[in-house]
Amino acid sequence: MGLGGIKGVGDSAIESIVEARGAGPFQDLFDFSTRIDPRRVNKGVLEALVNSGAFDKTLSRTTATRAQAFAAIEKALERGKGAAKERTSGQMGLFSLAETLQPTSGYPDVPPWDLLQRLKSERDALGLYLTGHPLDRYAAEAARFATVQAAGLQERENSEEVTLAGVIEGYREKVPKSGGRMAFFFVEDRSGRVEAIVRPKTYDSLAGALKEGEAVLVTGKVKVEFKRDDEGNVDEEVNEAQLTRSLSVETVTPLGDALRARTRGVTLRLSPTTLLQVEVAKRRLAELRKALGEHPGKCPVNAVLKIPDGGEVVFALPKFRIEPSEEFLAKLERIFGEKVAELRS
Repeated sequence: MGLGGIKGVGDSAIESIVEARGAGPFQDLFDFSTRIDPRRVNKGVLEALVNSGAFDKTLSRTTATRAQAFAAIEKALERGKGAAKERTSGQMGLFSLAETLQPTSGYPDVPPWDLLQRLKSERDALGLYLTGHPLDRYAAEAARFATVQAAGLQERENSEEVTLAGVIEGYREKVPKSGGRMAFFFVEDRSGRVEAIVRPKTYDSLAGALKEGEAVLVTGKVKVEFKRDDEGNVDEEVNEAQLTRSLSVETVTPLGDALRARTRGVTLRLSPTTLLQVEVAKRRLAELRKALGEHPGKCPVNAVLKIPDGGEVVFALPKFRIEPSEEFLAKLERIFGEKVAELRS
């Protein structure tokens, strides 16, 4: 995807970036900011670039995160304005040049974004999820409860009851002439999306769970959009397998709530890459201990550490019983920079 595919990055900004890039690859956010024209590449453009992952390659060199880059935008802009002023006056000296070219300088020490925050930022910038999907937090667990994926609904029969795990997208409401309120939205998973319809008789009981971007477990009946003749009779000549299907919704439950109700234990799967540097490992394990203590509950927890030869070491954590809330899972993602918790039923 090119720069033109990033929302909020206009032609003038793109021209400035391309011109600056002609002098060589950008080393990091600060190098980028000192080389572009700050009158054409403003704060909104930098935010969109960071959110889209445009700086990920430069961040990986120093293990910095998008959250750190986003927090450094104001400082980068100030350096960029200073560099532009010196270029205009022709007075950029040796020491100011060294300062503006200094790589990886000034990334603040802030926690990484959790999975959902990172993906929301990507979608805001690109109109799509790039590095994952909101269901990834519960991917393995959701597969045990869903009876079909969105793409598989096309193979189901009319009025067949199914359960999908997905994210609510494109939510909208309508007031029919008969009264009450209806809701329409797409249930989206990694395989695709299917339209879901909430009718007036069920709307009131489900309204609290119907939120744009919410990961949910949806149960309902398949509705085949049959072709009919002028008299309203079903056209038998049309192959039913080719007809569009939607879902008439009966129940909607936040996916996290549905899975936690069935959770009997939590496993923390830790990758060696998250614990490679001694100081980083100490900090992360200290933060993990603190997080476990801050979310007491009934679920036992253990940790599994993958080792380079492909094996695993299991650590029992008998001192802790936790409540695997959304807040707890998000906190773990911020600590380790990736999903580490697996809910066991």
